[in-house]
Amino acid sequence: MAFCKQLTFRRSRIVICLVCFLLCIQVLNLALFHRMDSKKTNSRTGTDLLRNILETISSKTVMDTSGLYQIVKDVISRNRSVSLKQKLTIVTHCSADDLHYIIDLTRHWKGEVSISIFALDGKLANLVRNLVNIFYCYNMVNVNFHIVFPLPTRTVILTDVDEFFPNCTLPVRLERTSRYSKLLYPTNLLRNVALSSVSSEFFLMIDDSTLPNSDLYSHFRSEIDKGFLSKTAYILPSFEGDKNLNVPTSKAELNRHWLAGRVRPYGVRKCWDWEKPTDYQKWRTANKSYEVNWQSMWRPSFIARKSETPRFDERFFQYGFNRISQVCEMYVAGFRFIVHSKLFLIRRGFTSSNSLTNMEKVQYKRNERLYRLFKEELQKRYRQSNRRC
Repeated sequence: MAFCKQLTFRRSRIVICLVCFLLCIQVLNLALFHRMDSKKTNSRTGTDLLRNILETISSKTVMDTSGLYQIVKDVISRNRSVSLKQKLTIVTHCSADDLHYIIDLTRHWKGEVSISIFALDGKLANLVRNLVNIFYCYNMVNVNFHIVFPLPTRTVILTDVDEFFPNCTLPVRLERTSRYSKLLYPTNLLRNVALSSVSSEFFLMIDDSTLPNSDLYSHFRSEIDKGFLSKTAYILPSFEGDKNLNVPTSKAELNRHWLAGRVRPYGVRKCWDWEKPTDYQKWRTANKSYEVNWQSMWRPSFIARKSETPRFDERFFQYGFNRISQVCEMYVAGFRFIVHSKLFLIRRGFTSSNSLTNMEKVQYKRNERLYRLFKEELQKRYRQSNRRC
């Protein structure tokens, strides 16, 4: 009897082991199937998006007014089924080399973004792949991407269109090329392209490497609730800080970093005229927003109503007067400038007081001559205005 019980027990253990073994095999099969299915899905998603981008480039490319650049708007459009119900869009631009900037920006800003990307000949194919990677890997459903590239540009040739696997382990940084190459960086064209696709009532125009404080939108909504005045630009003080510094979440935290020397007003060592009218010392302790007067060479970042704001003059390329000219026109057009007491921007990295490069000097002189002509044109365009730059 004891022997029969022992034999039955051993058989039960064998059966249990077999069942466990079969279950393990089944789990492994399911895992492998899921992985293969997921890989096929990822490939399908990446391939479809890649094909859509290439189709958009081939069918919707237009030339800018200068005849030097080609524009592809909405090469990837934000998901319009996602209702953000926000009234503010961040508008920005960067080169293909700095595409990683959009990843940092969307970590700090969950609202809508419109960004124009400049790609040199030979980098367009890599840019397209990187766009697919960051869109897929970082779920950028609230971002509108636009591409600007020079003429002539060779046809985009990709060998992996039939089966493209988004790779979230690859860096999006590309080999650096100088923005000040023989080909001029079309700063104001890029800004206007990004601004043209904005559907919100208000916009915030910022440059690459610039990040907003995290509670920017909640403070901005309070201004809307109080009533956003017509022809008003809300100025956001811009600071520069250590590249590894986390963006301060509040003005109090920013002031602590400022006191410790980890941040400082942007351009204070390079060209203080760019920011001086904002009156940073007053802002440091201000409990309410305050109005300031326009001054020559001022180039602040601001929030304004899209329908009222003059567009950027696309004749200004690269270095010098590209933002100054727009703020000048806003002043002549009758805008008020109010510095917001709680909002601010942070630029990664400290600027230096180094003198201009030879290329920058040439470009600065060109834009300086153009700026004098631009101001003469404003006098004719705004004959009823008693304001002059």
